[in-house]
Amino acid sequence: MDEQLKKYFSGELSTEEKRILFNRIQSEPDLKRDFVRLQNAEAISHLAEQDGDNEWASAKLNEWQERLRKKNAKRRNFRIRLFGSVAAVLLLLVLPFSWYYGQWQNDEDKNSLALYAQQFVPQDAQQIKVFLSPTEEVSVNANKASVSYSSHGSVSINNQNYGNAVSDTAGLHMAQTLKEKEEPAYNQIVVPKGKFTNLRLSDGTLIYINSASRVVYPKVFHGNRRQIYIEGEAYLEVAKDKHKPFIVQTSTFEVEVLGTSFNVNAYKEDTHSEVVLLEGSVRLSDGVHPATMLKPDQMAVVNAHGVERVRQVNASDYVSWKDGLLPLHSEELSSVCKRLERFYGCRISISPSAGCYRMRGKIDLYQPLDELLRLISITAPVQWHKNNDGIYFIENK
Repeated sequence: MDEQLKKYFSGELSTEEKRILFNRIQSEPDLKRDFVRLQNAEAISHLAEQDGDNEWASAKLNEWQERLRKKNAKRRNFRIRLFGSVAAVLLLLVLPFSWYYGQWQNDEDKNSLALYAQQFVPQDAQQIKVFLSPTEEVSVNANKASVSYSSHGSVSINNQNYGNAVSDTAGLHMAQTLKEKEEPAYNQIVVPKGKFTNLRLSDGTLIYINSASRVVYPKVFHGNRRQIYIEGEAYLEVAKDKHKPFIVQTSTFEVEVLGTSFNVNAYKEDTHSEVVLLEGSVRLSDGVHPATMLKPDQMAVVNAHGVERVRQVNASDYVSWKDGLLPLHSEELSSVCKRLERFYGCRISISPSAGCYRMRGKIDLYQPLDELLRLISITAPVQWHKNNDGIYFIENK
């Protein structure tokens, strides 16, 4: 078995060593298969430990490591067999946490997307970044970016075709630390606070990406499923293809569609996520509970335990952020401020009592934040000020 892979599962790799290993996993199919199988075997061992069968857990993991060590040049494809109904049931409870989806199957493409999304999490940045590989990125020095992929996977950023060099006149700067013979399967867009990006995928699907969000996606879709990963908020207009369902994975659930328009709000720091459907139909699944179907003008609220509730809404209100409008329907001021922080790329500190006031109406997000806070202080009994560090403070009058 690969020595670095063994060290990864024993927790002996540094952050830089993990980065190098996952670079290799993306480019070496045999190593990726070994990783997927060991990850699943380790999940089974944890399940058995939770069920009190530590001896069985240790034996199963050792068995899998031994099989990989003794493999010959002609590799065989095989699946993990589950022994006992308890392991089969508990497996569905563990994998949503470790793989970002709950319905276990030997699907290496899906595991690969979840793996990439988990391991290649860029650090906070001030600019929009398009990652063409874990070691190659394009930074966009603008508040908005437009990224488009052709059906063959070639990319255009702000109407500039990406090649060996990128024009500085387009406000772009490419940083390339390593050159690889083969391009990785996935690209990634990271949108910081106060920025926005439009992304057109290779199948024609259009995605509006909100502030403080990231999207992981393949340059070109292969196989019988179109799969992407979203963290944060995005509005999607999915290109119709009845033969290839479109799957959006998040950290706690997934949404499956054939062709539709919907909004996903799934910020990791929030206690719940939201899926709002404009047209078509979608199916929500966390891999543990029965799937939930949404109809147009319905919103599903999802927490760590699954779908909390489904209710009727005016769906267009929940996607108007892409047009610079923020409708409020009796929303607490503390929640409004959290959204303003993301949109304007600032810090807002609000007292608990002031945060309880509920706001109604519609906010124009294109006006200066100072003017917006002035209007809020007129409609609610609060006052605000900004310190020398640029932090806004809101409290009762």
